[in-house]
Amino acid sequence: MQKSLRMAKLVGVGYQINCAVTVLLYNTIPLITDKSLPIPFSLFELGRYHAAMYLLQFWGIAHAAANNSALDVLAYNFMSIINGQAKVLNEKIRTSGRLQNNEKDLIEYLYDCVYHHNKIIMFVHKVERVFSIILLIQYLTSIVVICNIGFQLVFSLQFFLMLSFFVAMMCQLGMYCWFGNEIIINSTAIRDACYESDWVDYSVRVRKILLIIMERGKKPLYLTAGKFSILSLASFTSVINSAYSFFALMQRMYKQSEHE
Repeated sequence: MQKSLRMAKLVGVGYQINCAVTVLLYNTIPLITDKSLPIPFSLFELGRYHAAMYLLQFWGIAHAAANNSALDVLAYNFMSIINGQAKVLNEKIRTSGRLQNNEKDLIEYLYDCVYHHNKIIMFVHKVERVFSIILLIQYLTSIVVICNIGFQLVFSLQFFLMLSFFVAMMCQLGMYCWFGNEIIINSTAIRDACYESDWVDYSVRVRKILLIIMERGKKPLYLTAGKFSILSLASFTSVINSAYSFFALMQRMYKQSEHE
């Protein structure tokens, strides 16, 4: 558990530092270009309130980035808890024969493992219920955002800003898919843990309990983006491929418009 949480903390700190750098670079646009504000404002002439509007936009962008990144880090930590608990359960099952001296204690111990497994499944469902729609929105916007950032990364002079924004978006989506893929792997490993235990020395009753655990382990646990896509490295690859396809299309259309 400590190892899983340390990994989530390390990833979260790195991601939030990247977000802070992106916000800082974005808010320096008026200092290095002819833009007057980070976000265009055309309702009325600001006059002497220009500095106040700049500070307000700076605070608003920083506040939005902090809230967004904090929500992502919260999700990463919940997912790391699921991974940690699945690893603990696997180790409990794998070493069950070495920890119990008689059949009665072993059966009670395996019943506790089944209870632990059910608690993990319930926790996965709760996390899914809270973050599923958020992840769906993230998936739908990631293709467009990554594609547009890549396009501006090639053709824009604000290279470092676009590069920082691009890395932040890739990290945000990639970490969701990576932690989601770890949940699938660790939940599937429950079957292997049962087989790696000393089941050959167990009674028929104990073997039946292990068989039940293995049968449930055939269905891996996973999180989804609005029930449309499972969070995994395969899904991440699919999103990147889609973004690249749109990027290639936009690049071809841009070159055609230049020739015309």
